[in-house]
Amino acid sequence: MSNLIIIPYRKREEHLKYFINNTAHLLHKHLPNLKIIIVEQNNSKLFNRGILLNIGFNENINLHDCTYFTHDVDINPYEQTIIDLYNINIDENTINGIYTSYCGTLGGVISFKKESFLKINGFPNNFYGWGVEDMVLLNRANFHKINVSKNVLSKTQDSIEKFKIFNDNHNRSTEKIDEKTDFEYRKYKYLSNDEKILHNEKLGGINNLKYSIIKKDNISDYITFISVDF
Repeated sequence: MSNLIIIPYRKREEHLKYFINNTAHLLHKHLPNLKIIIVEQNNSKLFNRGILLNIGFNENINLHDCTYFTHDVDINPYEQTIIDLYNINIDENTINGIYTSYCGTLGGVISFKKESFLKINGFPNNFYGWGVEDMVLLNRANFHKINVSKNVLSKTQDSIEKFKIFNDNHNRSTEKIDEKTDFEYRKYKYLSNDEKILHNEKLGGINNLKYSIIKKDNISDYITFISVDF
């Protein structure tokens, strides 16, 4: 059994330094055969969390019996949190929300098997700017009848006790955030099945990734940093 943590990243040097120096070794201690991959966006486009996570997954798609994690760099679990929540057994039809938004999405920290992520075609590739890609993931999971479990929600006392969270100060500017938020949160559920299929195809995912690797560095024997363009 192996474990892979994928971290989407750009211009969060302080948070990344803390994660590597304080959190990574705790994760490595308690997660068997752990690999951490930090995927940096190396272009001038608005931040695209979804495609960075898809790229990290795609670069490690052939790992055997692997549990995959998507993990934001500003979220740091305490050691007991890792023991209690990160080693939860999940099957091939489940997404486990370890730390997710109080809004009900699948952002933050989640875990899953390869089969479930491929079934829903991962995150959207063309959501630039702040947010909503995690709501697309939830909509896709529900459409494909993937079981979704939740543990800790943001902005609760439980989240304070189980995680050290940094304030999210990156540039949240985005294109048409009101339109995509309104659609994914409110209108998507009213589409027919055929309309949902067409909509999900339009947003892209694992099956139509296009990117190039600018550089790849091994920070340690279990941490890899890759810089990508798309």
